[in-house]
Amino acid sequence: MLYEFKNDYTIMLPVHRSNIQLSKNCINNLLQNSDLDIIVIDDNGKDEDYVINERVKYIHNNTEERQPLVKIWNQCIKECPTEYVIIASWRQRPTKEHFSLIFEKINEGFGLVAFDGIHFFCVGKHLLGNVGLFDEGFTRGQFEDSDWFHRMRVNNIGIYTGD
Repeated sequence: MLYEFKNDYTIMLPVHRSNIQLSKNCINNLLQNSDLDIIVIDDNGKDEDYVINERVKYIHNNTEERQPLVKIWNQCIKECPTEYVIIASWRQRPTKEHFSLIFEKINEGFGLVAFDGIHFFCVGKHLLGNVGLFDEGFTRGQFEDSDWFHRMRVNNIGIYTGD
């Protein structure tokens, strides 16, 4: 891979218990296409529901109802143990090339590297002092990404977007 500081990156994967097999497929894809640690966040699950691997850890929220996506993304950012947070949607299937582009573009100075809109993205936590976390007022799943892109642009933070 093209990066030197693997320990600076963690994949955060929010999943939903409504489709365990889709979640397992995503986890296996991430394990095959990167050598990064993965933290999976779900609601009311158990580790053994998913893939058991030394690189995969789990956070199980005890909640009555599904939280808004922006709240889950903010939890991913806050719970991530490394400087660089890679948030993956459970429906995306990133390749080794996606990870290589993330490391390349972050090393070039981009603050946000995103694919397929913001369904698979990487951001450095050091930038959050300028742009903040996602606005949790977006409870229905629209415009939270364009709001965040706008705050990045206003703060002159480079954004790389790819397919």
